Amino acid sequence: MRSCLAETIPRTEAELQKTYDLVASVGDAKDKELLEKSQAAWLAYRESECALEGDATRGGSLQLILGAQCWVRLTRQRIRDLADHADMAAQH
Repeated sequence: MRSCLAETIPRTEAELQKTYDLVASVGDAKDKELLEKSQAAWLAYRESECALEGDATRGGSLQLILGAQCWVRLTRQRIRDLADHADMAAQH
């Protein structure tokens, strides 16, 4: 499970960056400013939320796995959310 997550995390992060870059390329300066603020807040949320989820098994062997699973789940959701933003922006 750890090796699978170790492979999934970099791929998911790369997909997040690619999607973020796509959204950032559409829109005006105000859109980009709001996107940057949103992304910074989301990154802080992901960090805190996944620390909380991992902490449910504090000190146990599952702590890192639960945190990593949370990280992947939330990142995939953020990718979908950003893709939705890109679709909306393209329609304007």
